[in-house]
Amino acid sequence: MTAIPTRSASGLRPAAAFVLVGSVLVLVAARAVKTALADDGEQPRNLTQLPMPEVTFDLVDSDGTPLAISVDRLELVMSPNAMWQAHTPGRLAQLLAERLGPPYTAQDLIKKLLPDRARDGLVHARKAPLRLDREAAQRVVSWLARGTNDPEAPSVAVEGLWVLPTPSPDEFELVWDPVTALSEGARDAHRAKSTIDWTRKIADGLIAAVHGGAAAELTDTEEKLTHERKRIWDALLPTQFKSVVKEVSPQAAIAVFDLLKDEHVQKHQMELVRNKKRMYPVQGGAIEDPPAEVLGRWGTLEPEKARAVARKELLLPDDELCTEQQLSDLADLTRAKVYQPSPMWGLELCAQARLRDREWEERLERRSEEYLFLANQVPRQTATRVFQALTPASETPRVVTSLDLDLQRVVRLELERTLADNDPVLAQAIVLEVATGRVLAVDALDNYEMSGFLPTMHTFTPGSTMKAVVMTAALDQGVVRPDEPFRPFGGHFKIGPREIHEAEGQKKESPWVTASEGLAFSLNGVLVQIGLRVDDERLHQYFRELGYASYPNSGLGGERCGMLPPLPWKPAWSHASVCFGHEMLVTLWQHAASLATLVRGGEYLPLRLVDRVEQKGQSWEIASALPRRVFRAEACEQVREMMKLGAQQGTGSKVNCTDLVMGTKTGTAQKVPGEVCLHVEAQHHMEHAGCTGSKGCREKLQGLKAHKGPCYTSSMCAWGRLPGDPRELLVLVVVDEPRKGKKFGADVAGPAAAAILKEALGHTHGGVLPEAIGPEGFQAFQAPAAQLSDRPWMEVSGAPR
Repeated sequence: MTAIPTRSASGLRPAAAFVLVGSVLVLVAARAVKTALADDGEQPRNLTQLPMPEVTFDLVDSDGTPLAISVDRLELVMSPNAMWQAHTPGRLAQLLAERLGPPYTAQDLIKKLLPDRARDGLVHARKAPLRLDREAAQRVVSWLARGTNDPEAPSVAVEGLWVLPTPSPDEFELVWDPVTALSEGARDAHRAKSTIDWTRKIADGLIAAVHGGAAAELTDTEEKLTHERKRIWDALLPTQFKSVVKEVSPQAAIAVFDLLKDEHVQKHQMELVRNKKRMYPVQGGAIEDPPAEVLGRWGTLEPEKARAVARKELLLPDDELCTEQQLSDLADLTRAKVYQPSPMWGLELCAQARLRDREWEERLERRSEEYLFLANQVPRQTATRVFQALTPASETPRVVTSLDLDLQRVVRLELERTLADNDPVLAQAIVLEVATGRVLAVDALDNYEMSGFLPTMHTFTPGSTMKAVVMTAALDQGVVRPDEPFRPFGGHFKIGPREIHEAEGQKKESPWVTASEGLAFSLNGVLVQIGLRVDDERLHQYFRELGYASYPNSGLGGERCGMLPPLPWKPAWSHASVCFGHEMLVTLWQHAASLATLVRGGEYLPLRLVDRVEQKGQSWEIASALPRRVFRAEACEQVREMMKLGAQQGTGSKVNCTDLVMGTKTGTAQKVPGEVCLHVEAQHHMEHAGCTGSKGCREKLQGLKAHKGPCYTSSMCAWGRLPGDPRELLVLVVVDEPRKGKKFGADVAGPAAAAILKEALGHTHGGVLPEAIGPEGFQAFQAPAAQLSDRPWMEVSGAPR
């Protein structure tokens, strides 16, 4: 027979093509066979296409430093449901352990090879038809004892299966040990010719026992019998997809592939698949730290979710309305989504969503590697394939993010210090470029293993940082002047039945203060007097225009929208409370975008993390969203001056840097008495995984405290620039429930906010002010006593002289 040129896909590098592609990937990856229509005058040819992982993307920071890349790996995957109807678990586990080598043992592999629900080697069949009533349970027990439903046949007990009662009255379930029940000894005892013959005998015996007299009608055709057997094994082996070994070395892969081939294991039972492993070359802070949380993670879908997504992508109806081919296509795509990792959240998910836009499908090349081989087929023998040529994959696209890796590390270190100094539930920070909304760094750390990306998921009471928004709204409405005088009432401003108190140490004893001083010194009573001049509906509208109580659509995955009190607002309560940032919940992401709007001059821009996409020397900038005006520029400039006053004389003076043009707004939000202590709640969630925060659960936590005194959320917003440099940056730090004595935003969040701002602007390097360098470009220093060698290569032992 003549050799037929066949084209297939692969992802190995050319240098290793002969050894590894020929020996490993050509063997382990071959799956679907497709027949192409021949052109006129051509002979038809069989085209074998190996479905390799698609070209993904790399993430880099704004300077091009790699943040996330993909590398190839081989993964051993299986379907316990399909595998153990045709093969023997104990035998395969031993053979696999020998092929994989240390540290894998047969005992360890058995745990990986059984269904997910297996505990101590036992599987509880909890699906119909093996949820049994009393009569069915008695019939099954009888069958297990005799091994047959024929009273005339010789009796041989079925080992490794038991009937046990469930917590529900008069309900029973089948529990079994697949290693024992499917062993060669059990098979031989029942004179089964093969594993498949034995598993069919098990299914047929259970069908007859479970259904009793109705079994004959349920199995009177081959189609019905096949259906009932499937139901039995779906209950006995409920897991359809499972990863056995995440990463198999190329050396072991060859041995494993040969084993699967020798044992006649089909691809739907167990196979080696080629996947992408996501690598993060740099860490968030110290070298042992995990990657920055904002990058997110890759993962795989659970089988049910994967099947639902696959069905939606293929536009298929319910199973009973699908053809056999459609069900096969659905199963193949489901397997891919279960086994092949993809972005789950964070920048990984954001970048993937961006590249799936139609414009990028036209701009970018996403071609996987392909190789050409000759396939010689001799009748009744395995085809031989001879490698011919390889076409490299297209260059991996680079998604250039707005992140500054060095600044990201600074943020991580400052948050670590904040956690150590204050022992809060969590601390989070974000750094923005004011003019563009680009996020230069964002991170969060907590003491309770909290889930989700906290800057978009954790909601908090903004407190006095919200006063800047309320003041801007009042100035925008023209209902107050910066120099207008107000009485602080000694920290006891009354409105109706309510008295508005002030924090300690504020400028509350002055008989009169200006509106500017009210914001700079964060006087609650003054901001309430000002905020009440703005109609509640209009103030609510301002909040909504700034993104509060709305999902930010960051593209990072999980988000919360926060909360605003519903209209109408009572002047003494909700309207007064929002004027100093109470009775509302926000996320760090929302609040930073809002405060940046004031500093920017009144135009709202959503925050952004992706700058451009690059491939093959070309670069495409990501267009920013169109700005949306919320406040007049004049009102924002007036608030900027007030925030400068706050940094120079007011609540931010402790962390003010006179070398910068700088403005601040602090926040110290005392939580309402009776509100569940976040330390207690976070500890509860950490110890009770899966808790949904039900009303009854929260009632049990009510009144419990993890520290003395009230609970506070401490925060600081600081913005600034270097003199003569128009580029302004904004930093927002939020620390929830510090419990080492300090509570004010300037004391708890202020040091981190100021340090991050100075580092981001280049005013300090590593927290140290750089010394001036002379005009010649050099700086003199005192040399140590021990001089450095001018021939260091000579100091190496054994180096050539």
